[in-house]
Amino acid sequence: MSASNAASNAMPRNDDRLEGAVLSAARIGLFVAVGAGVWLFAALMVRYLGPISFDQGLAHVALYVFCAPLAFVSTWMIAKVTGTPLNAMVGPMVIMTTTAVFLDGTALVWAPGLYGGADVAAHGGAAILWGLGWFFVAAIAFAGGRVRA
Repeated sequence: MSASNAASNAMPRNDDRLEGAVLSAARIGLFVAVGAGVWLFAALMVRYLGPISFDQGLAHVALYVFCAPLAFVSTWMIAKVTGTPLNAMVGPMVIMTTTAVFLDGTALVWAPGLYGGADVAAHGGAAILWGLGWFFVAAIAFAGGRVRA
């Protein structure tokens, strides 16, 4: 066996690594739009419920606890609505959460009033990031803990 053949057998081809993971531009756009929608919903919830939730008391704790089951239910709903197999949501979740994190960071810097004020914005931005983390946990759990990277 030549050195060239040995090297080509040892290195996976790009199509082998991406098999079943390639999303069309339309599907990527769909998941960007869903991520933006999820972020907007969360930002509006922070704006209107934040002043009564971020009190360092029970409501504050309940908000963070509620994020976990909400992320699992939302991931299931997004999979159904987009026609994505539930065990294949990790890739789409990366697109959606990247979009939401980008929008959250942008709003925190240039439009904190969207969240209803500086105090609420700090807590709200953190709560949104916490919730997005739970979306990743949900997607990985639905994938059976198996993620191809």
